[in-house]
Amino acid sequence: MKPSNSKVQMAKQMHLNKTLSIDSICESLSISRATFYRYLSL
Repeated sequence: MKPSNSKVQMAKQMHLNKTLSIDSICESLSISRATFYRYLSL
């Protein structure tokens, strides 16, 4: 997965928002919690 992938960028941006829970971010992007944390590490 490249860091430039749109889902990766969107996950990072949503996480920076601080008003959304991790669960809601994962649900809206249709990704697992593990994938979310993998995206953050990219």
